[in-house]
Amino acid sequence: MIMVIVAATIGVTMVLLAGCALLVYRLMRKAHLQQVRERETTIVSDMKRLPQSQKPWQATGNGVEMADLARDLNGQLTTKIIVLEQLIADSQKQIERMESLLEQMEEKQQH
Repeated sequence: MIMVIVAATIGVTMVLLAGCALLVYRLMRKAHLQQVRERETTIVSDMKRLPQSQKPWQATGNGVEMADLARDLNGQLTTKIIVLEQLIADSQKQIERMESLLEQMEEKQQH
């Protein structure tokens, strides 16, 4: 009887933790997207205020500034993609670990 109560408590706790983790993820994602939007707005408004000679997208002969800007942005995106892929891999490992723990709990509960 005690094993059933303990297993049920652990199950409820795991579901609660998963729900909390999902809530934290959603809130952090929302805050991150808001920061990105604000940063893009700031960058665009700052660029509009620059004199013509300082705008990085202005082509001066062969468009070196444009290529530099594109390379910088591409590097930032690549870095963020790598970090995101690592977070996804870590999350998948945690999911698999939690599933194996649940299976072990169910096996112990049956015995």
